[in-house]
Amino acid sequence: MIKMERVLQTLFYVLKYEREQICEPGTNKLDWKRAKTLIDDDLFYKMGDFDFTKQGTGDFKEYQKLTFLKKNLEGITEESIDEYCVVMCKIFKWVQLAIELRIDDVVSRRDAKAEQRREREAVIQREQKRTEQFEEELRESKAAFEEKQELEAAKEEDEEASEGEKKEKLEFNLDEFTFEFE
Repeated sequence: MIKMERVLQTLFYVLKYEREQICEPGTNKLDWKRAKTLIDDDLFYKMGDFDFTKQGTGDFKEYQKLTFLKKNLEGITEESIDEYCVVMCKIFKWVQLAIELRIDDVVSRRDAKAEQRREREAVIQREQKRTEQFEEELRESKAAFEEKQELEAAKEEDEEASEGEKKEKLEFNLDEFTFEFE
């Protein structure tokens, strides 16, 4: 019989062991006979290789999610475990730290994505404003160009009558306007 079995159970869940490997069939109660066979070098290698930043990939069962893990440790204090077994206290501290780091990582990734969304929206709005300004200035520039052309055409008609020559009609240069706008 072992005390503080939820600490070991949570450790196994954090390291992605299946419930069927460590619990009595059909329950969430730790089966010490099954669990003790898993306490070997492989368990300690998994603890050593645990990377809290890469745990968010893949499918999680309900009992492997952070809220369940945190709730599974509720009511357990460091002092009560330390009175029972120093090794179990170290495992408890490791599990708590792993859960806290995972939560911090999830929160920081969520915040980073939210910031990226805000930045993207700001860039889209700036681009819309720039496009609107470009179109407005283009309309104004074309209107001014056409007005100038009409004035020159009227002036040419007066000169044509006196000289008999016809000048070429100029067209609006969009490339030049775009270059100046940019």
